[in-house]
Amino acid sequence: MVNKLKLFLWLIIIIFIAYFASINTEPMVSVKLPPDYVTPKAPIGFVLVVSMVVGAFLVLMFTIIDWLSYKMDKRKLRKQIARLEVELERAKKEKEKLQEELRKLKEENFFLKEKQPEKSEVKENGSVRQGLHERKESEEKSETSISG
Repeated sequence: MVNKLKLFLWLIIIIFIAYFASINTEPMVSVKLPPDYVTPKAPIGFVLVVSMVVGAFLVLMFTIIDWLSYKMDKRKLRKQIARLEVELERAKKEKEKLQEELRKLKEENFFLKEKQPEKSEVKENGSVRQGLHERKESEEKSETSISG
């Protein structure tokens, strides 16, 4: 539907330009172009139509250049997105691997703590440093004796 509308608008513009050129045949003009070139005399309508066509062609050329630049940037960005997606997947796999390794190390640490007997150390001054379980038991006893 949009393409048909564009075609219809272009037809109206072309008909308007042709009508404009046909009614402006009387004054004959010559165009001076650099460097010292003068065109033969032509109807003013023809000169205007030719100048519009040349202008449209120049606009089209600049538009094509911008479009090609856009396409190249788009292609570069798509490649960058693909590369970053691969890197993201690799990072996710590494994260999962490290989480699994952390879980295994925590389990191993837990089992090693359970298997390790509690030790009491005698310091140089003769005080006894108790293991974790013995210290908790002695703290609980002291709390019950204070409150009781």
